[in-house]
Amino acid sequence: MNTQAPLTEGADYSVACFSVTSGGNGPINDTDTFTHGKGYEQRAIHVGHNKTREGGDGC
Repeated sequence: MNTQAPLTEGADYSVACFSVTSGGNGPINDTDTFTHGKGYEQRAIHVGHNKTREGGDGC
């Protein structure tokens, strides 16, 4: 993975970690993959506003 270039949404990347310790065991070399932006797809949202004095604010 080139850390100097911006990530592209939807692209798959591989990450390699070196000298990671796991549960007190010696260093391990671990590799994993991920898809940039997966799980954060664009979708509609609803934002509600409650502007009444019924919330018990004492006014």
